[in-house]
Amino acid sequence: MMNTKFFARGIIALLPLGAGMFLTGCQGNIDPIDPPVIITDPVISGIISNLVTVHGGTFEMRTGRNVTLSTFYMSRYEVTQSQWYAVMGTQPSDFTGANSPVERVSWNMIVGTTGATMVIDGMTYYENGFVYKLNQLTGKKFRLPTEAEWQFAASGGIWSMGFAYSGSNTAGDVAWYQPNSGGSTHPVGDKAPNELGIYDMSGNVWEWCYDAYGTLATGSFTNPVALGTSGSTRVVRGGGWNNNDAPTVLFRLDDTPGDTDSHLGFRLACSVN
Repeated sequence: MMNTKFFARGIIALLPLGAGMFLTGCQGNIDPIDPPVIITDPVISGIISNLVTVHGGTFEMRTGRNVTLSTFYMSRYEVTQSQWYAVMGTQPSDFTGANSPVERVSWNMIVGTTGATMVIDGMTYYENGFVYKLNQLTGKKFRLPTEAEWQFAASGGIWSMGFAYSGSNTAGDVAWYQPNSGGSTHPVGDKAPNELGIYDMSGNVWEWCYDAYGTLATGSFTNPVALGTSGSTRVVRGGGWNNNDAPTVLFRLDDTPGDTDSHLGFRLACSVN
């Protein structure tokens, strides 16, 4: 069994959400008519404090596909093994490191598959999944990013300089991939960030998006998401430590929602309201 001694949670004081409690966005206070959620675990509170504002805008996601996004928050880092442990109490990863990205986590483990449901921006999450449990602990509305949000943030949002990779035209500056990874993941944030101050959107681990995988239609769209029931596989983006060539910010791939692998991880998003 993998040693998890450095994932010890310490003392936390959490007031669980009662039935029907209003969930806020990912910054700001809990609705004052309800009791506050007190978070003293620095690992959990760090998930909230490491959010980056991605100002909304319109961009060409693909040739002939123009997407307008509202302002949202994106995690500065991929979800780490210590954060996963603090929420789920398990350590699924092949490569041990508290500050390394959690991997071997499936879309189903993040979104959940059974129990009570929580609908966030039209996306459904189940109580046995990471997102539902995290939102219970924090009173927030964390979720997976949509594919459009992921690409917009990876490209630098409204500050984009048009780099091929997330933050550079030189893959090694921003990405852990096969030529430089040494055959494993690395602690998050060790490479240079992109224009928004977000790390590892190229390389380290592939990142799950909420969307079902399919052909991207042409036209103009606002805050699009392909709901999970519309396809049998899910979108993954960004590339991982084992890719011979670092995928560009435009590259998209799919995987089955139950798949776990040492190159599969994720980061979180949240709407402003």
